[in-house]
Amino acid sequence: MKCDKKFLMVTGASKGFGQSIALEWAKFCAVDSKIIITARSEKGLKETESGIKKINSGIHVVKFVADHSNPVKVAYDALFSKEIEGPGDRFDFGMIVHNVGVVEPQGEHALTYSDLEEMEKYFRLNLFSVMILNATFSRVKEYLSNPLFIVNVSSIGALSPIPTWGYYCMGKAARKMYFGTLAVEEGKSVRVLNYSPGVMNTSAVDRITNSDKTTEDIKDFCCENVIQPSDSAKKLALIISKNSFQSGTQIDFADEV
Repeated sequence: MKCDKKFLMVTGASKGFGQSIALEWAKFCAVDSKIIITARSEKGLKETESGIKKINSGIHVVKFVADHSNPVKVAYDALFSKEIEGPGDRFDFGMIVHNVGVVEPQGEHALTYSDLEEMEKYFRLNLFSVMILNATFSRVKEYLSNPLFIVNVSSIGALSPIPTWGYYCMGKAARKMYFGTLAVEEGKSVRVLNYSPGVMNTSAVDRITNSDKTTEDIKDFCCENVIQPSDSAKKLALIISKNSFQSGTQIDFADEV
C-alpha cells in the first residue's frame, strides 16, 4: 500500500480489533497524516496512541473519549470543525472504520424481548451512533483527493440468524442494510465495505466463551476458529489496498481477495 497523507477515524480503538486497525494503518501513513481514535477508555486510547507514535511519530493522533451509546451530534460536529474544517488540510486518502459495538445482551430468545429501554440502549450504540458519525464525518470528502472509504465491521450475524443472539443479529443486519443504502446513494464518491473480521482473540470473545448464557455450540465455534486481531487488520488493509470489491458488499476474513 502507498504511504501517503491519510485521514483515518477508528471507533472502538482502545483495545482489540479497533486498536489493531489503527496500528496496522499507521504503517502506511506519511508524516502529517491524522488518525482520530475514539472509545470510552482514555487509558486504552493512550495505549493505542503510544503504539501509533512508535510506528510513526509524525502522525497527528487525536483521542476522542466518548460513550457512543449516548451519541451527541453537537460533540461530533465540534470535533469535525476542530480537526478537519479548522486546519483545512487536504489528504490523499480517507477512511472511517466503524468498529464500535457490543454483543450483549445475549442468551435470551427473541420472543422474550420486551424492555424498551434495553432496546433503545442497544441500538443507540450499535446503529444510531454509526449513522450520526457518518452524517458528520462523511463531509471529510471535501478534503480528499480520492473517494472516501467507509468500513462497517460486520459479522456472519448480519447474514444469518444465530439463536439467542437476536439483538446482535438485528444490529448487524440493520447496519449492513444502512451501509448498502449508503453505497447505492453515494456512488463513486464513497467506497463502502462491510467487513466480517472473524472470531478474534479479544475480551469480547472471552466474555462470550465464559458466559453461562452462551450455548455450547457457540462456545465451540469460537474456540475452534479464533484468530488474532492483528491478522484480521492486515486482511482488511489488503482488501482496501486492492480496492477491487463492489461498494456495499460484505467480505469475510476467510474469503479470497
